[in-house]
Amino acid sequence: LLRETGASEAKEDLDRVMPQFREATAAVQRLDKKDIQEVKSFSNPPAPVQVVMDCICLLFGQKVDWATSKQLLGDPGFMRKLKEYDRDNIPERTLVKLKQYVRKEEFDPAVVEKVSQAAKSLCLWCRALNTYSDMAREVEPKKARLQAAQAARAEANHKLQLKQNQLNEVLAKINVL
Repeated sequence: LLRETGASEAKEDLDRVMPQFREATAAVQRLDKKDIQEVKSFSNPPAPVQVVMDCICLLFGQKVDWATSKQLLGDPGFMRKLKEYDRDNIPERTLVKLKQYVRKEEFDPAVVEKVSQAAKSLCLWCRALNTYSDMAREVEPKKARLQAAQAARAEANHKLQLKQNQLNEVLAKINVL
């Protein structure tokens, strides 16, 4: 019962955020070279675009500035890197900084959309990573409790099997008598 409850709680928690994450990932996947070029073409980007790209740089462990942003956008593998980003292993320090970006007024997708649709998609992706990370933190202790309960159950089943084997041996000896 504990196993089923823990597993279902963890699954429900993740199921709540996964649609948002999938939607943001789909928005990023719809971006094409023209969209990326649009963002890259800014010589002096509007503040919302700058903030979004600073966040992207942060997530990729790069220097946070416009020159680095343009290098990232110019990387032929940029879209693949977004799609394959390891959302389950974001360093704690990065998550703390991500939260600071998400709280900024100019990091609102509606604000970003006014200056760049492509940057809006990247903004949604960053925000979805933040939400996913928050939920993963909540789910992790539940997973740990579930694993502990499963290990205890397996140990109890093993002990039970040993005792049943011993009982069968005793019953076999009694039958011989």
